[in-house]
Amino acid sequence: MNISFMHAGLIHNDFTPAKALEAGVPVNVVAAGLKQTATLAVIAIFNQLRIKLSSENAAKIAEWNVKQKIAADEALATPNMLASLDAMATARGMDRAGLLAVFTAKAVVLEEIVLHIAALEDVRKAEIAALADSDPAIEAAVTQIVADASDDAEAAYAAANAQINGGS
Repeated sequence: MNISFMHAGLIHNDFTPAKALEAGVPVNVVAAGLKQTATLAVIAIFNQLRIKLSSENAAKIAEWNVKQKIAADEALATPNMLASLDAMATARGMDRAGLLAVFTAKAVVLEEIVLHIAALEDVRKAEIAALADSDPAIEAAVTQIVADASDDAEAAYAAANAQINGGS
């Protein structure tokens, strides 16, 4: 993992930790560069996950948002919307109140997805921050944390996509 860091008043880019140490850069400066690089990688991984989920499911999420608003306050619905709700409820063998309860539950699922992704990101960033600067295995540790974050994102994507597309 190549790092960037500031040392002796200068910014140094694209150094391996080994080359930085060989050049006399203090261990704590190299460790800070590793932590910063790894933290930025983790942020990028989870931002990409958010972008992928929101772009691939934009129409479904927009639909859920409309349903959530109506479920929260039925007075916001136009007569045409109410007619559509009644048709949906009838097609599902329930009344409008039951359908609105389904919408409310689905809104909670979206909120859970958002919070789960944020929690995964925060856990990985905290793991990076908790590493001791003097740990001789810090490079391997941050590399593993970034790999774990990538695995977390892949698993979260699969689960979220299934939940988003698993019903209306």
